Amino acid sequence: MANLLISLKIIIMKPTLKHIILLLSMLPVAQMWAKQGYDFEAGGIYYSITGENTVEVSPKEISPASSDYSGDISIPPTVVYEETTYNVTGIGMHAFRYCSGVTSVSLPNSIVKIGDYAFRGCSLNSSFVIPENVTYIGSIFDDSCKITELTLPFAGTTLTSGNLRSLFSTTNYYPPATLTKVTVTNCTRLNTSAFSGCNHIKEVILPDNLKVISSNAFAKCYGIHDFEIPETVTTIEDGAFRENYSLASVSIPESVTSIGATAFYGCSKLTSITIPSKVTAIEFMTFQDCTSLTSISLSEGIISIGLQAFQNCINLPSIDIPQSVRNIEMYAFKDCQKITEITIPEGVSSIEENVFLFCYSLANVTIPNSVTNIKKNAFRYCGLTSVDLPQNLQSIGNGAFSGCGKLGSVDIPENVTTIGIGVFENCTNLTSVTFPSNINSIPETTFQKCSNLASFNIPQQVTDIGMLAFDGCSKLTSLTIPASVTNIADYYTFNGCTGLEEVIVEWQTPLSVVNNIYSGVNLSQCTLKVPQGTRSLYQNAPVWQDFGQIIEYENSTSSANGFPQTDKIRITADKGAIIVENAPQAAIRIYNVNGTCCASVSSAAVYEFFPLPAGIYIVQAGEVIRKIALK
Repeated sequence: MANLLISLKIIIMKPTLKHIILLLSMLPVAQMWAKQGYDFEAGGIYYSITGENTVEVSPKEISPASSDYSGDISIPPTVVYEETTYNVTGIGMHAFRYCSGVTSVSLPNSIVKIGDYAFRGCSLNSSFVIPENVTYIGSIFDDSCKITELTLPFAGTTLTSGNLRSLFSTTNYYPPATLTKVTVTNCTRLNTSAFSGCNHIKEVILPDNLKVISSNAFAKCYGIHDFEIPETVTTIEDGAFRENYSLASVSIPESVTSIGATAFYGCSKLTSITIPSKVTAIEFMTFQDCTSLTSISLSEGIISIGLQAFQNCINLPSIDIPQSVRNIEMYAFKDCQKITEITIPEGVSSIEENVFLFCYSLANVTIPNSVTNIKKNAFRYCGLTSVDLPQNLQSIGNGAFSGCGKLGSVDIPENVTTIGIGVFENCTNLTSVTFPSNINSIPETTFQKCSNLASFNIPQQVTDIGMLAFDGCSKLTSLTIPASVTNIADYYTFNGCTGLEEVIVEWQTPLSVVNNIYSGVNLSQCTLKVPQGTRSLYQNAPVWQDFGQIIEYENSTSSANGFPQTDKIRITADKGAIIVENAPQAAIRIYNVNGTCCASVSSAAVYEFFPLPAGIYIVQAGEVIRKIALK
């Protein structure tokens, strides 16, 4: 060292090329002195003093790191140097870096910190245990470390980023494929995303004191097939097992009180699940896209089923919704294509939008009287063959039963005041619908493509008929339009009603309509029946004048609703039956107030007797129409 200083002095005083060469030749000696990374050595291990009685394992040299270590290394809990006993509390930065001969390292429980790059370049090839007292771990492994099992505490801020991946500075920053088993020894809450994306890990053993499986803890862990959650766990947070495509079974203990949103989203191999009794809600997307799910048990006590909770569970054949449920949110069972029946619990007040959309096999649904609203697309494209709507129902949203191609008939309760657009659109098997008297409009596309709808009487309170309302109703033969209708939309309202034979209207003055409302209908083959004394008006009115035959019916002086009756044909009610007299060879049809045909004959005798339940009926006998009460 003294020689180096003398040389520096000479160079400074009078630098020459000889002096510079001399200085450079002495630099390696200076470097060796500057790079020593330890304070003392004991038992072949190098240590740096970090406190009065604490040390950490250090590299022999700082740069490049020492490669002196090899084989199986065992770090003692204490070490003696110059008659002082030191506790070994840390593994310093670079401690074993590039020690390619090191195959295993055993750490004492006294260790509380493991610095960055500690084992990079080591050929670790067996299990590795991180002591329970460790509170900080840096990025300590790299591609050279082929450990097969890892034990670690995962407590507090043990990992720099909270994720197991932060331990590995590998090429892709993921644990090596050799690591298949991890044991967590001591923590009450797993860090967020603790094992997220660790694809090769097949088994994780959790501690008995664990309380919380945090958000995304096991998301995208494709190697895990079966998982057992400890009985101490109370909370499974959002996305805990999200998109774990290989997870086939999971045991959720009774201790669990909450399961977060998307917790099992995309677990496409999960076949069955049992929800613990203390869980009160199935959250947003919790089981969405669990496409192999065939069995799920929901316990009483669940109050709500969240948005998209079971969406696209395409193999789920059935689900018993607990009677405690009060809220089923939008899309909850959308695309559950194998569910055949559903019972909505008493207490649910609304069937939300798209709840059972595309449930193609859903043939039977029980709707309680507590339901007052069926919202947009609620049962769209379901396999319903029939549906009993509750008496307290008040509104039916757009497309609620659209595409229910097996639905045969529907009775809409009297309390319903609002019906949305396209409610029965494309219900190709629908033959009859009973409308309540409180409805004042038939919205657009209500019966579009209802190709088997044979008859429909528009209620007396209806004022508007929307565009395409009866488009494609090819079997509709007779249509009665009451005087209350003041507007028929100017776009193909009755387009494609190719079976239409007669239209009965009640306006004293023809309603102004556009040419296309009867598009596709051969009006020259249809009969238009108009009030007495108005034939000439209809013969000169656009569209109406195109009917092949325009016939007047006689006005009735006794009819409360303006329907006509002649003196010749006699219609009476007596002893639970409707009697029609003096209508030989006439076609007789009897409708209830909802438009359903209750009785008919194609060619009447002089005296016809029709026993019917008490109610209000509309009787059409030939050209005579009358409203009559049967008591």
